[in-house]
Amino acid sequence: MIWIVTLLAVMPVVVATVLSVLQQQQLVRAMLEEEARSSLAGLALAVPEALGSQQTDRLLSTARQIENPSILFVRFYDTQGSLLVDTRFPETPPGAEVDPFGQQLLASPTPLLQWQPSELAAGQAVLNGSQQVGAVSIAISTALLPSTLISTSLRGLLVGLAAATVGVVIALQLSKAITDSLADTADALRRISEEDWSPEVTVTGPAEVAQVLTALQKVPRSLQHKLAREGAIISAVYDGVISVDHQGQIIACNPAVRRMFGYSQQAMLQLRVSQLIQQWSLHKKTRHDLTSYFAIGDGTLFDRLIEAVAVHADGHEFPIEWAVTRISPATPPSFAIIVHNITARKRVEEDLRQAKNAAEAASRAKTAFLTNMSHELRTPLSAILGYAELLHDEARESGQLNLAADLAKVEKSAHHLLSLINTLLDMARVEAGQVELQIESFDIASLVMGVADTSRILAEKNGNLFQLDCSEHIGVMEADRNKVQQILLNLLSNAAKFTRNGTITLSVSRISHQGGEHIRFAVADSGIGIDENHLHKLFQPFIQVSMEITHEYGGSGLGLAISKSFCELMGGQIDVQTEFGKGSTFTVILPSKVVPSSPGSGADPGTGPSPTVADVAQDATVARIRRLRPQDAPQQPRRD
Repeated sequence: MIWIVTLLAVMPVVVATVLSVLQQQQLVRAMLEEEARSSLAGLALAVPEALGSQQTDRLLSTARQIENPSILFVRFYDTQGSLLVDTRFPETPPGAEVDPFGQQLLASPTPLLQWQPSELAAGQAVLNGSQQVGAVSIAISTALLPSTLISTSLRGLLVGLAAATVGVVIALQLSKAITDSLADTADALRRISEEDWSPEVTVTGPAEVAQVLTALQKVPRSLQHKLAREGAIISAVYDGVISVDHQGQIIACNPAVRRMFGYSQQAMLQLRVSQLIQQWSLHKKTRHDLTSYFAIGDGTLFDRLIEAVAVHADGHEFPIEWAVTRISPATPPSFAIIVHNITARKRVEEDLRQAKNAAEAASRAKTAFLTNMSHELRTPLSAILGYAELLHDEARESGQLNLAADLAKVEKSAHHLLSLINTLLDMARVEAGQVELQIESFDIASLVMGVADTSRILAEKNGNLFQLDCSEHIGVMEADRNKVQQILLNLLSNAAKFTRNGTITLSVSRISHQGGEHIRFAVADSGIGIDENHLHKLFQPFIQVSMEITHEYGGSGLGLAISKSFCELMGGQIDVQTEFGKGSTFTVILPSKVVPSSPGSGADPGTGPSPTVADVAQDATVARIRRLRPQDAPQQPRRD
């Protein structure tokens, strides 16, 4: 304590002394430099004529008349830098040697100053008017500088000695005042280190020291409460908590770890982490990172969850998720490991995986069933259509009008059934991923006009007004013409079905969408609209918004689902804006140049997969029916 107080008292004085010495040194140097410049200026004014005519006697006489004892010698140089006069060696003949310093003076427009160990050399060029006639230099003694510095240092040392004496006296008084209190404090800290949590300290000494000691008495109690609280929390945690050293040796653990692994407390403290976790279940990089992490306490594993396989005391394995983090800043470091048993989660994940596989298998089976069923149904249905047309024609020719009307109904129902089967087949192809795109360039206006002609008849059946808003110069697009046409027909058919004595509008425009050029098709109607509570059912296969609508209007619930699939297949989208009781607007946005996600084989996408046995049988049946009446011009059976 005495030395500390003494040092604190002396250090400011020492610093002040050093700064004072440096300041005095700068002042003396500045004074000598100013004296040199003044003397040079006087000589330069006194000798221009003598120096120009190189009157060495006159130059020597002028130099000897200087009464400044600090000037050690004077030198004069000619215009070549050769020495003319040197007052230290007056017998030196003029021009005997060339002095480099003289040449520097002649080349410099300002006076030059050079500090040397025992003198200050100064000089400048001499002008007679504007003509340079030589140079002059002087040497000034620096003996005054050391004496000034010594004087300043002695004053500083005397002041420092006085300050040290005062500091020692103050230190002795302070030490006497707090020594007893510090001894009691040291005894209390020793008992705290021995885990005696209730040390009593007798407070003596100054009031400030007493306040410190009073606060110190509260530390062990606060620490005891904190450790007890944290210990209770860790013991109650469901996840396992393990403390390990830098070698992976377990040094502490909570009850959850003992229950998880089936070891006693004593047995756990004899194990390493590597004995609890199967090393083969860890990635090679993870094992390397763990080794590095335990060695230096730094790495890529900080706050990262790692899945692994753990080993129970009875030998069975179970999945865990664990994380490791450093808890001690000391070297070597220590670590905390949090372990979570994920057996239940893995079981749920496995159940979900199996359920997903089962659902996918069921979906594939359903798709295969729909595909095969659709093909098999088309064969007998084609025969029914052929015979219905044949009988219908014969009934009309024979004048049996009642029979012809009944046969017309049979033919109409057969066509409707064929349309449903074809729709089911399209849906099956979509779900099976067998739909391919046939990209071609076509005129949009021509396509829209053809769709409008067909849809206008459907709209007018229910007393609707059909309107078309499409420019003849809208241009072309590159897409699957058949798919675009089917999308529009589906939307217009729905609009005509659900609108009575209203208006149906088809609008087509070219827009900029998502940074590219797109074609926008909008089908608006003033029909029944859709309740917002049923919007989530739209575009789902085999689902209509309500049973009442299904009974009243009919339909399979596949048109919108197929349209949505075709839009997405061509990189577009479809959405709806509707208000119940006021109508709906379905909007389709397609790229003007469709890029297929998976290139097709070149087959017509509208025909689906290659012809099956059912397709061949269907065609054979139709041909056989037509051969029954070779005298008649055969008509192509109608299909949806």
